[in-house]
Amino acid sequence: MQIQTLKIKNFRQFGPEVCTIQFHHGLTVLVGENDAGKSAIIDALRYAMGTTDMRWNRILPSDVFNNDLNNEIQIQVCFNNLTEDEKALFLEYLTYR
Repeated sequence: MQIQTLKIKNFRQFGPEVCTIQFHHGLTVLVGENDAGKSAIIDALRYAMGTTDMRWNRILPSDVFNNDLNNEIQIQVCFNNLTEDEKALFLEYLTYR
């Protein structure tokens, strides 16, 4: 299983245009200038996937692009190469009662 694409909109420095980030097999590092959005990419993945650390589950007003709370944050993660077992486990993970 691997993350194929991450789409971000209105999250931190990613504005109202959908930003699509393609991940390639074997990617292990994000490189860029300060304030380029490297941490925002990792945090967007954490928000979308959830984590055992509850502090990551709270979106703050400062997470919204330009602090405009009228904007809706959108984060979409697309996977590929999931086995049938991984699909079943992932579906169970996304199911809340």
